[in-house]
Amino acid sequence: MVNRIVPLPISKLNIDKSVMTYLMNIGQKITCGTYIWYIEGPDENIIVDTGCDARLQTA
Repeated sequence: MVNRIVPLPISKLNIDKSVMTYLMNIGQKITCGTYIWYIEGPDENIIVDTGCDARLQTA
């Protein structure tokens, strides 16, 4: 059986672009998605949470 990896979008964040561009573009807003990944394997299935820190989500 072949492994299958599925991205599952869980939220979108509006953040300051400077967070992603090392203090350049301060004040410009961008939208970033956060994901969990579903990995379907031959013996078991796995969920990998790669979402953001909860403090960023609530800011």
